[in-house]
Amino acid sequence: MSPHLLALMSLPLMLIGCGDKEGSAAGDPTGDSGGASASCAWTATEVDHSADCPDGDCPITEDLTLACADAGFDAHGVRVPSDGRAPYAVVPTAVETLPWSVDGGSATWLGDPATGLSGSPVLALAEDGVLNLVDATDGISLHARAGDAWSTYAVGSGSEVLGLEYGADGALWVWSGDGTDFALRVGAEDSWLAETAAVPADSDYEQFAVGPGDERISTALVYNGNGWTPTHLIDSVEGVLGDQEVADTPLPMRVASQATGLSSEELLVFGKQYTNHILVLWTPSGVVGRSEVLGTSVLVRKCEAQAVENCPEVCFEDDDGVAPGAFSLTRTSDGSVWIAYAYVTYDETWNFELVDDGAGGEVCEGGRSEDLSTAELYLVRVPTDGTVQRTAFSVEIEPPASDLLAESSSSVRSLDLRAQGDHLALGLVTQRGDEDPVVRVLSVDTSLAE
Repeated sequence: MSPHLLALMSLPLMLIGCGDKEGSAAGDPTGDSGGASASCAWTATEVDHSADCPDGDCPITEDLTLACADAGFDAHGVRVPSDGRAPYAVVPTAVETLPWSVDGGSATWLGDPATGLSGSPVLALAEDGVLNLVDATDGISLHARAGDAWSTYAVGSGSEVLGLEYGADGALWVWSGDGTDFALRVGAEDSWLAETAAVPADSDYEQFAVGPGDERISTALVYNGNGWTPTHLIDSVEGVLGDQEVADTPLPMRVASQATGLSSEELLVFGKQYTNHILVLWTPSGVVGRSEVLGTSVLVRKCEAQAVENCPEVCFEDDDGVAPGAFSLTRTSDGSVWIAYAYVTYDETWNFELVDDGAGGEVCEGGRSEDLSTAELYLVRVPTDGTVQRTAFSVEIEPPASDLLAESSSSVRSLDLRAQGDHLALGLVTQRGDEDPVVRVLSVDTSLAE
């Protein structure tokens, strides 16, 4: 029995199956909102959970797969803001940014937010019927959709958007980077106050957050010659959370997003992936808490790259674990911490052979000849009061898109989790082998997940 199953046996668990529902919804790429056409003919297929929840109290209230052939769905990941009732799906492809609203088992395309909005990650938030997108296609810009119309506003300079949250008063907080310079802008539409965003000294992999009382927070990984240590600033006071990771390149860290009006003593919550587990850490006013998420060892590939001197005819990929970066955290308005992660069990056969490299030498080339891999999506509540973690549910999924697994930018997510009120929106990019990637979008009522 795998260590993952042994760990999960100690937790309360709801297992939910899935199946495509008859009469799946199909999108109209020339729909009645927006004036531009989508880059492809897309489809939305509902995943039905009624057989698993006959009494109608299923925590998953929406579950769709969105497909769009050859659109580059794995270019910049997915973002799934929630308005507290239903999710949006925002997919910045290699060509354009595609936003949908998801409700009633179907999806509605919301039109192109702006001409030329492509080629960079996009962050997204929603509240009171307004969808806000921030990107760095041409400086930092805000694209807001209220009703059926998009409006675009200039936020400021910057080459990368690194964070987007609502402050305590409902203002938007936008963090951006330009090389080693970081900026925070607070405001709305065309009115913004700018300041320098402080980060820990000698840091890398910076991320940003706002505390429940509008505390200015940044996190980063600091390398000391032996490994990487998670470090943070809260209103310019530096601290260290978590364990040092001994590695040349660190595994990802994710700061928890949060619902508007968050009530919590924890100023900062984040997850750090290590070889043997994902560690959730939090700090209220200098006190550090931590909780290991059981059964979350990292997934390691062994067959993709082979050396010429040891070129096998056949390689069997059979590891299991959480793919690097395939996890996300959020906090509902009551302060509860939730983490979602994708657990993959590889069952692949790879074939290799030595071929001429055209320069008098040889290379070991190969590819996947059979793929029977499986994956599951888990949602876990992580208490900060010392009580037992609870696995809310597990659903079968296709494996997360492999092209995103090595992505170091904190703005690109193969899996995204976002809270508004007690509602969760969950999205992930999945891909089977060389097939086109698809996006899975779920809506979760946490009051039914306890």
